[in-house]
Amino acid sequence: MTVNGAAMTAADLAGRARALQRAFDGLSMHILDTVETPDRVVIAFLMRGRHVGPFMSPLGIVAPTQRDIEVRTIDVLVVTAVVVSAIWVVSDDLGLLRQLDAAKLAKSKAASASRHAR
Repeated sequence: MTVNGAAMTAADLAGRARALQRAFDGLSMHILDTVETPDRVVIAFLMRGRHVGPFMSPLGIVAPTQRDIEVRTIDVLVVTAVVVSAIWVVSDDLGLLRQLDAAKLAKSKAASASRHAR
């Protein structure tokens, strides 16, 4: 199976799931919409939970914050011969990092300049 273009074993997938469960307690998924074609299933959902353990993010490890989170995610499952052969995951990583105070948006120079011009 491939996830976002990278080959993964069943053990790799299980490890990812365990890491997510260690980082977030009470994980739940609220399905917003699904779309099915003969070779794809697309699921848009909100993942909710509480950040209770170290989270390995694209920017590095985020220490537990005890904050409730909500992450918008879209999974595209590629179906080959009635089996999921690939998954493309698109999640709002920036939104999650902002909820955890692990990333902040910089003020734009244009906005700053317009405030100083007044």
